Amino acid sequence: MTRLPAPYGDCVPDGKTSDYVYQNYEYSVEGCYRSCFQQLVLKDCQCGDPRFPVPEGHTHCEAADPVARKCLDERTTELGGLHGSFRCRCQQPCKQSIYSVTYSPAKWPSQSLQIQLGSCNGTPAECNKHYKENGAMIEVFYEQLNFEMLTESEAYGLVNLLADFGGQLGLWCGISFLTCCEFVFLFCETAYMSAEHNYLLWKKKREEKRKARQL
Repeated sequence: MTRLPAPYGDCVPDGKTSDYVYQNYEYSVEGCYRSCFQQLVLKDCQCGDPRFPVPEGHTHCEAADPVARKCLDERTTELGGLHGSFRCRCQQPCKQSIYSVTYSPAKWPSQSLQIQLGSCNGTPAECNKHYKENGAMIEVFYEQLNFEMLTESEAYGLVNLLADFGGQLGLWCGISFLTCCEFVFLFCETAYMSAEHNYLLWKKKREEKRKARQL
């Protein structure tokens, strides 16, 4: 997904700052809220929430420390949880990859599956029961290999604005390109006629002066 930055939107090209607690991962809104929450806890308790990483040079609150535990509980209640603080302003990233996750549970191992793993030396039925109670099999794979791209684009740009502005002028004021050319032609013709008139007057005065000298 690709979003447009200002002035079209308020996404950030790179929201990772020095206070971002997940420096080895891409920026996300959830990571921003966790980082902001952790900074608020560090500011008052001098230790961080054990649920999230802490910046370099800081430590987590010890569970055996009653003062730190009380401060953490009070700050969590006061802030209203991870997303409850209005002091945290987290913006969407301009470029983001989103994966939809689904899961499908099933019993394992099935009755028809006769396997021998580890140190199970019992009967197949006993081994299946042992694996069912103490083991699990996890398969992670892509459900589909296709992907979808969502890209934001400006709906009304400067070119469209100028085109619509010219169209409105042409519609309501009768101004068009030919009209502008006519105004230019009228100005040139008026200037030419004025110059010709002044030239004829100057020529007439010069003839009158020449005749006056001859007399």
